[in-house]
Amino acid sequence: EFEPLIQKPYTIVYLHSAASLQPQPDLGFMKRIQQILGRKHQRNLHGIYILHPTLGLRTAILGMQLLIDGEVWKKVVYVDRLVQLFRYVPREQLTIPDFVFQ
Repeated sequence: EFEPLIQKPYTIVYLHSAASLQPQPDLGFMKRIQQILGRKHQRNLHGIYILHPTLGLRTAILGMQLLIDGEVWKKVVYVDRLVQLFRYVPREQLTIPDFVFQ
C-alpha cells in the first residue's frame, strides 16, 4: 500500500512527543520498520526525523544500528524542537497535532 508513495524520494517524520503517556516503540517495532522498508525502498528514503526522542528511543535505535546492518538507521536525525524539524521538512508538508506544540 506504500508502493506508490515510495517510488519517489520520501521522508519519515516520527513525533515522539508525549510518548511517556503511551506505549513506546521497542526493538521489535524498529525491526519491523526496517523489514517494511526493505533495501528496495531504502534507496529513496531521504531521512527519518524523530522529534522529542527519549533516551530509551535513542538507545533502541542505536541497538538496531549495531545489531542489524541497514542503511535505514544511518538516515535517522534526532530533533528536539519543532523549529529544528522545520529546517529539514517544510512545515506546510506536515500535519502536527496541537499537543506537540505545547
